[in-house]
Amino acid sequence: MTRMFYKSFLFLYSCSLIFAVAGCRQAPSATLANPKGSVPRLEKIGNDICRDNLSGLMWQTGRSRKINDGQRAEQYAANLKTGGFNDWRLPTQGEFYTLHILFFLKKNGVCRMKHKGSYWSENPGLPPRSGRWASPYYTCGLNFDFEETKSGFVRAVRP
Repeated sequence: MTRMFYKSFLFLYSCSLIFAVAGCRQAPSATLANPKGSVPRLEKIGNDICRDNLSGLMWQTGRSRKINDGQRAEQYAANLKTGGFNDWRLPTQGEFYTLHILFFLKKNGVCRMKHKGSYWSENPGLPPRSGRWASPYYTCGLNFDFEETKSGFVRAVRP
């Protein structure tokens, strides 16, 4: 009796796991991607810049080399002169999250950026942090955790 119960439990568990993973895999493309005719949030406005049409933020499309120090990451952004602008800065963690979600939802339009990996961000009153947004293995959809890392790239943003 115990052996039959164990086999039944294992079978049901395996089936539920397969359905859960299949549902997660389809969520971004089937339910969250751009509907036909919708306008992407990011618009390319130059060789080196994309603008978020909702927030008005301009993003550097390139990125720095890997940097392992927060002060150097801030200096890179402050010294950046691209697209005719010289007021670049590190994004806040929330702005960084929004950019991640735009690519996840495929709302980046024709804006192409290497968005995988760890990046530097900051929050007022706190030192810069390097990290990436990662989806926990047990969730589906738009649930991401910030995983701090020791080094990362800089993708600068302006006002």
